[in-house]
Amino acid sequence: MKIFFNKSFVAILGLSLIVSVVGFTGHNVAQAASAPSLGGASSFSVLAALSMSAAGAGTTISGDLGLSPGLAVSKTGPWTVGGSEYFGVGGLSATAQTAALNAFNNLGSQSSDGL
Repeated sequence: MKIFFNKSFVAILGLSLIVSVVGFTGHNVAQAASAPSLGGASSFSVLAALSMSAAGAGTTISGDLGLSPGLAVSKTGPWTVGGSEYFGVGGLSATAQTAALNAFNNLGSQSSDGL
């Protein structure tokens, strides 16, 4: 007994198989990290731990400048600071360091697919 296949039936069967397979793949939804709050660090243009030095003829920044636990003597070179300067342990620069670390840890704990 010979079996004859209708070419259009085979084409439709093949197309429905492709549609079924494609239907199971789903949609790719990008998972990007969300920006954490910077808290007390948001006003700082430069925030460092122990020392900082201006590049070349000097450095101009628009926001605050801070060192913690570093002191003012640890800042070298000519700086033009648009905001305020904070130095040492226990001041606003120390609070900003904690806020910056919290933001960093927040980003590290978020999942992302790299897209």
